[in-house]
Amino acid sequence: MKASRTCDIGIIMQHKKKSRHFSAITGRFSGGLRQFCSRMIRMVWSALALGVFATTALAQGGDGGYESVFSYGVGARALGLGGAYVAAPGDASAMYWNPGGLDLLKQKSLTLYHSSLPLDGQSDFMGYVHPTVNFGTIGVGLLRVGNEGIQVRDERDIPGGELAFSQMQILVSYGKQLPIDVSVGVSLKVEQQDFRFSSATASGRGIGLDLGVIYQPQWLPGFLQNMSMGLILQNAIPPILKVEQTQQQIPRNYKVGLAKPINLSSQRNAFIFLADFEKGEGKSLKFHLGAEFSYLGSAMLRVGYTDKQMVFGAGAVLNQFRIDYSYGNYAPSPELPASHRISISINFGKTKEELIELAKRRREEQIAAEVAQRTKFLRELEIKNNLDAGKTYFEKSDYFSAYIKFTTARDLDPENEEANLWVNRAQAKIKQEEQKREEELKLKIAENQKEQQRRALIDRQLQKGIRFFDAGMYNRALAEWEYGLQQEPENPALKMWVEKTHEQIQKRIEELRRQADALAANGKYLEAIDKLSDLKRIGVEDEAIQKKVERDIAQLQRRMNYSEAYRRGITEYFNKNYQGAMQYFEQALRLDPQNEQVKEYYQKADARANAREEPFKNSKIQNRYKRAVFLYFQKKYQDALRILNEIQKEQPYNKQILKLIDDVEDAVRNR
Repeated sequence: MKASRTCDIGIIMQHKKKSRHFSAITGRFSGGLRQFCSRMIRMVWSALALGVFATTALAQGGDGGYESVFSYGVGARALGLGGAYVAAPGDASAMYWNPGGLDLLKQKSLTLYHSSLPLDGQSDFMGYVHPTVNFGTIGVGLLRVGNEGIQVRDERDIPGGELAFSQMQILVSYGKQLPIDVSVGVSLKVEQQDFRFSSATASGRGIGLDLGVIYQPQWLPGFLQNMSMGLILQNAIPPILKVEQTQQQIPRNYKVGLAKPINLSSQRNAFIFLADFEKGEGKSLKFHLGAEFSYLGSAMLRVGYTDKQMVFGAGAVLNQFRIDYSYGNYAPSPELPASHRISISINFGKTKEELIELAKRRREEQIAAEVAQRTKFLRELEIKNNLDAGKTYFEKSDYFSAYIKFTTARDLDPENEEANLWVNRAQAKIKQEEQKREEELKLKIAENQKEQQRRALIDRQLQKGIRFFDAGMYNRALAEWEYGLQQEPENPALKMWVEKTHEQIQKRIEELRRQADALAANGKYLEAIDKLSDLKRIGVEDEAIQKKVERDIAQLQRRMNYSEAYRRGITEYFNKNYQGAMQYFEQALRLDPQNEQVKEYYQKADARANAREEPFKNSKIQNRYKRAVFLYFQKKYQDALRILNEIQKEQPYNKQILKLIDDVEDAVRNR
């Protein structure tokens, strides 16, 4: 099938019978004009199944049933993540992917999306969401998929007119965060199909409903914190589209998703990993995977996996604007071109937090105005009470308590002369007492200062070492503790941690090496290399251990390369691609030049790659060949193979001999 704007009606009708995603309109208009229009409308269904939406049929493979033309989603960010967007929708397309995520959006947002389709088709989306502080978030959106100007030709290549198709979906959505870490949402959908062939038109309309939930548990421990889980039931109330006498009920579709962000050293650099599982009625289980790296919250790179293919994307943020782009196929078929998808999202207005803070400030101002007069009266009363209490403390020589009371009175009225006078008197008395205490303390400080510094140093070294130990940085921990032992060689805590760390390092080295050896023995070289790399990363600085680990990794890499080259050579050999097999065997021999088995397969591949028709060199070879044929038919395969291998050494490229050797070996394998 070629991506052209001209469709052959014969091919269209043939693909119509094979596709399960679109059913032909069975009703006919009564009379000549109605019959003609009905046939043209059926051509529209078939052409769309072949052209604009062939991706749907190819992606579904052997699944049965009808699938919505909107099933591939909207938004360049979501598609760049392989459609894994159920657990963490981050823009206005949430009303499509999971309305349960609407109330997690913090600002008013407008998203515009466009993508090209095969046969010059187009997919567009426009959505707006409006968060509120208490009511929740509402959203409205419009999706459209369509194609116009497809020229139809019959089996004689005679033009039969032009056909066009469009399907539109209007979304009205609502989402609300609940006080139990759950956000729920619903999307009401109004769908309409329009078909046009020349002057004949047909249309259908249906109403459906999506339900979505997002759960963001706050109780998860450690690494699992900030994980988000999403669930959407698409077409919980399925739209039923009726065109002429044919109606189609869009089936329900279930999606479950997970999203896990991982913050890096900078709080604005982050990864997010997403995975969705999709199961539709009459469909096989599908997996969608995606990952996004965000740099300083301004630039994003994305990769996704869906329908056995990779997709890629990127994004950029400038002030309130975010531009997203993705590139990929709509179905795992090389016959269909990849497409470019682009989205523009605009965030504007105050965030929810800002609105809440604004309301809080207004309330505070109101409260402040109400208590202003009462505060003035209470302040004057409090000034008097504090002055009286301060004078009582002063008479009892409790100058500090007096100072507190006088200072409190002065702070309430900085211009109060009486309060300032008593503050100065209390300060003078406190200063006299402080001077006396300072002289007494100097003697004690001089005696204890050195001991305190030494104890503080040892305690600091102990705690720093423990932090390094908990982080798996054993040598850094040992360095800190050794420095502490220089100050107090017999410190029991430091000695205990040093001994414990040496034991932990040795155990970890032995465990990682044991695991690496076991994985390598089972042919799992990559996993073995990972274990050895972990051994290098635990912080061991022993140069001999480091060099041995590097040698072991290099050896495993050679074994892994040899195993892969040998395996692929065997595969190409038994697929009779002898030239390709020779190349892989040559790679294996460069890694293991003394391997006799590889040498033997290389010689066998070389003989078959250069086999030729040629007469037997002499009658002896010819007679022995006939003898081998006789033994082959008597099923004495080993005897026949022995004779054939001997005469093949004399005529290594004789096609007759090589053919019979292959037949005998096939018979031995299948016996």
